[in-house]
Amino acid sequence: AGRVLTHVNDIELNEGVPLRGGQNYMRNAENYLQGNIWASAPGANTTVLNRANALKEATGQDPLFMPYAMKPTGVDFTHQTTELMINMADSVLSRAQKSALNKSIKEVLPSWKGLGSPKLAEILNNTTGNQRKAIQQILDRDFREIGISLPEARVAISDVNQLDVPNTSLMNIGQLDMNRTSISNHPSYAQALKGDPIGKIKEQISAYDLLTPDSLGRVVDSSNPTAHDYRSLTMSAKGGVVDEKILRSLEDKGLLRNIDTPKTKKNAVPTVNSKVDDGVLGQFGNETKVKPLAMDEKSRLSRAHEMGFDTDTIYYHGTTENGLKKINEEGFKVGKGGIQIGENIHLTPSKQYASAYGTRFHDFTNKTLPKIGQMVGK
Repeated sequence: AGRVLTHVNDIELNEGVPLRGGQNYMRNAENYLQGNIWASAPGANTTVLNRANALKEATGQDPLFMPYAMKPTGVDFTHQTTELMINMADSVLSRAQKSALNKSIKEVLPSWKGLGSPKLAEILNNTTGNQRKAIQQILDRDFREIGISLPEARVAISDVNQLDVPNTSLMNIGQLDMNRTSISNHPSYAQALKGDPIGKIKEQISAYDLLTPDSLGRVVDSSNPTAHDYRSLTMSAKGGVVDEKILRSLEDKGLLRNIDTPKTKKNAVPTVNSKVDDGVLGQFGNETKVKPLAMDEKSRLSRAHEMGFDTDTIYYHGTTENGLKKINEEGFKVGKGGIQIGENIHLTPSKQYASAYGTRFHDFTNKTLPKIGQMVGK
């Protein structure tokens, strides 16, 4: 997440493709600063929050959010797969081939204006998942030898460090803020879950390793899950309590090293501890309960600094007073700038440069400046 794909197979794309998703979504600088740890459809996020609230009510503790790696076909729904295949076609196809492709796409997307259209990004942003998949199939069927095949596109938009990661693997842990959601900056997923990243799992642990048959609603062989098992996992939010029995099971499988959990009373509530970065998935006992992370600006900036983000440099965004008010209320929205500035958020460390984008004249000799938004980032 957070990168822009500009070349594929040594071919430069006419338009770069922003890569917004992936397991490290919550660790992308823009998402972290906005407090977003996941993006999905509102209905899917509601399911996650309902499950989290049920766990909190049952245990009295704040649940942790652990997204898992999906199958390669999981990216077919997103805009970036289609964007890449379209941009590759625009970069390499002949005029006759582009004409044939435009005709085929228009049959599944009547609003299609053709490759190279200045409204291309706007049109793609308004497509449904089924329309995007249909366009991918057309490109894969008719132009895979010239442009890029669908399997190649899946690999190209994926994080290179995650290509060999097994399906359902767990990598990141976030502290979920169950009281808030926000508008997402991801065109494929309208709503973001709020929270903070608090750890990474170094061991090769699957979601199935942490979920009991009661949590899954079925008995699953974690070393050899079936297609039906995977389908069941992806259809609804799953959750449970990581207790000593589960940790000992992971140790028996050779998935954890150097686990030393103190004995607990039968009525003690096991909790997941944030020592995941040290290679330890959990500790137990009432003294190790996870405290909710402070979400005030000072605390979040302190955690960002500890994670290596540059929290000292201030970046400015010049806009109108109404524009600034909207940004403060809704955050930045990618893709609203039009063809002149493209699908980007424009920031600068220079106050004077940013002020040039205000609407009234400013006398810099008197050091007057328009109202400009500030954003701290890396």
